Amino acid sequence: MAHKPDVALKDELAAQMYYSMLPSLAQVGLSLQGADHMTDPYTIPKPFLPTAIKSSRSARLCNACLRMDVDSLYTKDGYKHSDSLADLLQSAGSCAVCDMILKEMHSSLQCSRSESFGKPLASMSLVDLLKEFQEALAERSIFLPSQLPIFLLMKGSECEDHRPPEPEYLSLAPSKDKWLSIGTRVMHRPTGMSMTMASFGYLVLHSADDGSQRPLFSRGSAEKTIACLRAWLEGCRPQDSESSAAEQGTPLPTRVLDLRENSCHDADVLGTDLRLIETHGRVGTYIALSYCWGGYTGFRTLRSNYRQRLGGIAFKKLPPVFAQAVHLTRALNIRYLWIDALCIVQDDKEDWTREAVRLSDIYWHTVCRFAVTSSKSPLEGFFPPKRMTTSVPVPHIKYGSSKDSASPHSTLYITLPRFYTDDVDKGHLNTRGWVLQERLLAPRTIHFTRNHIYCENETDICGEDWVRRSLTWLSCIDKVSHHSQIDLFPHRNSFPVPPKEEHHIVYQPWLKISEMFSRCQLTYDTDRLAAMVGLITRKQMDEYRGIKNLLGLWEHDLHIELAWVASTRDSTSGRFEGLKFLQHLALPSWTWMAYEGPISFVEDRRSKRDERTVKARPARAFELLEARVPDMMTPLPLSSPAWLTLYTSVRSLHGISQERKDLLSGKESREELANTSPFRFNPKTGTVPIALTELTQARAFYDQAGRWIGNLSLDDPSESTNRLYCAHLSVLQDVDHSRLYEQGDGGNAATAAYPDYILSYALVLKRVAMGVGNDAYRRVGLAQVDYLWMKEGQRTVIKLA
Repeated sequence: MAHKPDVALKDELAAQMYYSMLPSLAQVGLSLQGADHMTDPYTIPKPFLPTAIKSSRSARLCNACLRMDVDSLYTKDGYKHSDSLADLLQSAGSCAVCDMILKEMHSSLQCSRSESFGKPLASMSLVDLLKEFQEALAERSIFLPSQLPIFLLMKGSECEDHRPPEPEYLSLAPSKDKWLSIGTRVMHRPTGMSMTMASFGYLVLHSADDGSQRPLFSRGSAEKTIACLRAWLEGCRPQDSESSAAEQGTPLPTRVLDLRENSCHDADVLGTDLRLIETHGRVGTYIALSYCWGGYTGFRTLRSNYRQRLGGIAFKKLPPVFAQAVHLTRALNIRYLWIDALCIVQDDKEDWTREAVRLSDIYWHTVCRFAVTSSKSPLEGFFPPKRMTTSVPVPHIKYGSSKDSASPHSTLYITLPRFYTDDVDKGHLNTRGWVLQERLLAPRTIHFTRNHIYCENETDICGEDWVRRSLTWLSCIDKVSHHSQIDLFPHRNSFPVPPKEEHHIVYQPWLKISEMFSRCQLTYDTDRLAAMVGLITRKQMDEYRGIKNLLGLWEHDLHIELAWVASTRDSTSGRFEGLKFLQHLALPSWTWMAYEGPISFVEDRRSKRDERTVKARPARAFELLEARVPDMMTPLPLSSPAWLTLYTSVRSLHGISQERKDLLSGKESREELANTSPFRFNPKTGTVPIALTELTQARAFYDQAGRWIGNLSLDDPSESTNRLYCAHLSVLQDVDHSRLYEQGDGGNAATAAYPDYILSYALVLKRVAMGVGNDAYRRVGLAQVDYLWMKEGQRTVIKLA
């Protein structure tokens, strides 16, 4: 089945399990790299942790679940839990484990089918479920037996089609968490009647011991949940008097909602009226709210009601999301709240423009950000979240197998896996373009998902199990990155610098941010520049001071940031699709911001985790003579053309094939690669470049003698290939790692590089008329090309429009 965890989810799981083992390893005298800053596995004080309640201890189980034991789960075929899906559906109404199995199968189905599939489990009949499972498997030439018996298999059993991730960290110490794969017997059409096991997701079997996932108990009342959130927020704010005073003295936005300080948390007090105020340089602490508008236009601040709102706002008239944000902010002892729809005059263009420039400061200085991840408009409430599926105790299952490491006396639980990746990263809110900068700029965020709450600060993310995942603030870029805000924004000097391991570092965070933004959606295309201006403004206040940003691309890395390709893959054919050029915005063709659709940067794919990958950064091959580019606050569409003037090598393209030609088959020797590929492999290095065919839909092209010169990717595959040109962007040089090793810690990649370059990157261009005697070029794609062929091109001045 298609419910295999993606890379981000695997990384999250690896980090979560890795850090959950640190306390127990420390007790036996072992320590792992990166653990020095870990003194307590919990993010909030233990008195605030949820505990088991009577209903959890007495969960009702059916006979099939009561007969289950470890030995049967480890057999080749696993434990046959249900004879059919109909049996499982019937028992799920009264058995907590069966209900959990069915929910995970439903979640698996949603992951495997198209995004349009979103039927709630309660509305799905047996016929619906069978039909969807059959269609999902038919895409892989697999069909189901009519009865669909359900098996549970311990990780490591026969079910190869879906195994939970086995991170390399776990080889350092045994994990006490076991994964129960939910599967059934299926038939493969190509092999006739061959029966194999396909998986529909998995559950977690674990104890409550140190080193295991903590059982997930009921969160209890809303008041108890608020107490946990208050303890978390107070625990992660600065404790020393100097930092604490600095946070208390942060400037407030131009306008905020004054909720008035209340020491009493009585419901009547929490629901009292509020008012909009002009701060005039006042300082204080405030919460910023992130939510989806979803086309909602009610209860906004307009010029017509502005004066009235300065006098007061009736709490009872607030839409649910706003009202619940007010209630929570007051309960957390924070006086001020910022909501864009209420604190920016929505029908005043000048006011909106002024405040859009200040967004970086608004989210930068907030004490915490509320992120309403699942609500699609302010009319959908978010607190408290819907009832979550709690862990189910299974005391009749005892560890006893030699394959298990937990104490045989431990009470075991079965838990439905929950992932920050699915709940937060893939939540509706985080598909919106405006939200990316809000998420990256805020120092702390509380994510309210449909069934779960996650608390995120500069060094940690914890869910309602309150276990550190040790996924850092920059985890929305890379799940096991050890980056914190101080890496992207060194000016955030109040944050601690976490320890780093080389393979846990995002080397090009700006490229990751740009890729993420290209995957987000905007209600209005004309907001494409404004939705990034907060991040760019903050960068220019710090390490990029004095460096120009050219419509989303930084001038000093222009040769890197121009090397992007379309990365949309069709889910059915597996082929890459093109980008849509948003011509109505009048943006130049060379910036990825002019296109609708996801992009990938070639440089970003040089994985530091893969020793076979060329590590060197491409070197610039052109000279930037002029950049006539407006700033990011310029309204769209642009009123006048923007262009770059470059001095570089240009060559005409010939012999463009319609076919893909891969760089590697996996069987070539280094000598064969050097002789047969269009690139220059040195047999001594053992490294290879990332091929363009791995990233996008690429075509081979040849010189006039029929020699393979390289591969090119067109931004729009339907673009005509007549009269295309290559303009030299950069060159990639290999590095001999053995020479670096011999030089010791003082080794320098530049001195260890070979004199011959491996390949070049080039913009694929088409000539366009810009007026009488004033021709220019527009970008239509990117090429990966033989260095010597590109170098021999004519050096000339070109204008990119």
